[in-house]
Order: sequence, then structure tokens, then C-alpha cells
Amino acid sequence: MNLLEANRLVNKAYEGLFRDKQIITDANGKQSVQRVFHNDAFSRIVDASEQMRPFAHAVEIHTAWDRLCMVAGGLGTECGIWVAKDMWFSMAQAQSDQGAWVHKGLPFFRLWGFYRDMGKDWEKRRMALLTLIEDALRDTKDGRFVPDESGAYFQAQAQFGLSAAELDEFAVAVNAINGKKDGDTWCELVLEQLLAASPLTAGLQGAGAASSTYSVPAGSPAFFQRLLSGDLDRAVVKSPGDSLEVFASILFGALPGSLTRRKFKGMFETDVLVDISSNDYLARRFGGTVVVECKNWEERADINVAAKLIATMNLSGCKTGVLMSKKGFTGDKKRQAADKVALASFMKQGIAVLVFTEEDLAALGRGQSLADILVRKQMENQMVV
Repeated sequence: MNLLEANRLVNKAYEGLFRDKQIITDANGKQSVQRVFHNDAFSRIVDASEQMRPFAHAVEIHTAWDRLCMVAGGLGTECGIWVAKDMWFSMAQAQSDQGAWVHKGLPFFRLWGFYRDMGKDWEKRRMALLTLIEDALRDTKDGRFVPDESGAYFQAQAQFGLSAAELDEFAVAVNAINGKKDGDTWCELVLEQLLAASPLTAGLQGAGAASSTYSVPAGSPAFFQRLLSGDLDRAVVKSPGDSLEVFASILFGALPGSLTRRKFKGMFETDVLVDISSNDYLARRFGGTVVVECKNWEERADINVAAKLIATMNLSGCKTGVLMSKKGFTGDKKRQAADKVALASFMKQGIAVLVFTEEDLAALGRGQSLADILVRKQMENQMVV
């Protein structure tokens, strides 16, 4: 598919959205001519987006796909979000398949705008950061932005009041983390490291904190598949087990208003420390701080892992802990050992240990909402079976 064919596909999808013109009579008897959407209008857009997926690696069709995002947005903001996410995930899959970096700035830029229109400030800021990362990897010279080439450059100045110097500082930080535009360059990974190291980045995202639990993808399924399979160990691993910690940090970092720290060492130690105190809803349910322990072992984790996490929670005063194990936990299918300890801890001490199994990690990697799973597991933890 080339650009001309892609544009024809978008035009056909747009023209097929409407029924024939209809004459509408209002309550006062006044008539007007209106175009009415077909009941399957969105299905037609989905079909067009699906036809573009095999060509997600081709830069020349990205502008046509972007037009499809805007057409979908005309149906409704959520429709536009669906197409933008499909574009993002397809580009990420193409990057994974071909081992060559694909610039994903267009879908992020659209998501930035859609979330802005919905009044979701935190989500808007996160997508703005992902857009700027993608542009920093492409539209820079000597590590700094080339303003006329980056579509996000002036939007970032206008919406967030970022100066040219601050944007250059951001671009330099991005390229210092991962300046190689190969298949191991993932904006999700760059953002996770920036949030921990760059006050500018953390401040920009954190300023939009609210009580929202709107589901925003933490990353693309292709990226998470590569990360959990160990294919990105060369880019992320400093010691065995780091890939699962990065996965947890990125997931929790996409909760509105959250801030994560890996390998936290203070009065207590934990793999990932999550601060959600600025999100009123999440903080009421789980406490202001959540500790996460990750076991990226080739065998199942045992009951001692849960007991150690509970000891850490008692020391830190945390209300909620999360236990993630790549290979699951020991115990029978009805109730695993870690589940038994978690249930006993809730009944005796009122603290919640939420156990994430291999199946849970796979579901999260496919894009299931972390907030939804956290709430469900918290409720399950309070039920005596």
C-alpha cells in the first residue's frame, strides 16, 4: 500500500459513514437537511485501520492513518482514541518484527489532543511526554530539537509553558538514555527512566495528578512482550530480574498521579516503590504508598516470598503490597501458598497483599487496566473462601 492507496482508503471510509441526506423536521415545523451516520459507521473506520496494519512500518502511509484518526474523532473522542491506539500498537509491532525503530509520534500526538479534549489532564501530559520522546529521537541535531521539524515542539511551549531551553534539556536527556534508533529503542522505557531521573519530566507529568482512574495504556503489547520475554535484557537489565521490575514500574507509572522508584533503599528495601498519594481515589483504596516485589525466577515463588513482603509492609506501614512472579507461585489450583498468606494477613492485620500470577502479567501486557485488576484483587483478598 502506498500513500495514494491509503488516502483512497480513508476517503472511502469517510464517504461510507453517512446515509443519504435526510430532511429533519423540528418541533416547530422547521425543516433542515442533515447527513445521518450509518449504524455501522465506526465498524467501517475499524476496517480501514485494520487494512493499514500490515503497512505500519511504511512512513509514507502514516499521514493517511493520521487522517483516519481525525475522521474517527469526528464520530466521537473514544472512536478517535481507538484508532490512535491501533496505529500506535501496529507501529510498535512493526518495530518489534523488523528490529528497526519506527517513529510513533503521530498516534501519541492525536492521543494527546483527544485526552485534552476530554479534560483528562494527567493522561494528556503522559501522551505529550511520549510524543516529545519520539520527536527527540528523530527531530534533533546535536541532541537538541530542530523546532521546524518537531510537530510537538510548539504545542509543548503553548500548553505547558516550556521554554526552548527546557525542551532542549529534555531532548538531551532522552538521547543520553537511548540515542540508538534500533529495535531496542522504546519510548515507554525511556519515559520510565526519565521520570526517575529528570525533575522536569516528573514535574510535567505529576502536575496533572487527579482522582482519575481512566485506563491509559502503559505501553504497547509488542513492547511488553519483548520486555517480559527477556529480548530487551541488553537494554534494561543491570542484574537478573530487572526486566520484571521495569515492567512493574512502567505499569504503576501509568496510574494517574503515581510516581515509581525502582530498587528503593531507605528504612526498608523493595523492588518498586509506588507513591499514589496525589490520587485521592487510589490512595483511599490502597493507601498512599504501595510496595511491589518482583520474582523473575525460572521456578515458582514460594510462601517465603509473601512472608518477606508482609514483613516489609509492617516495617514501612504500607497498607497494600503487590507480589509479581513470572512463573507463578507454589500451591494447588484452588488456593496458592502466597494467596493463603495474603488472606491471613488481611484478616489479622488489615493489610492487603495482591498476588499477580503469570496469567495476570500476560493480561496486563495485552493492555488490561492495572487499576481494574488492583480493585478486583483487593476485593478477592477480602473474601474468605
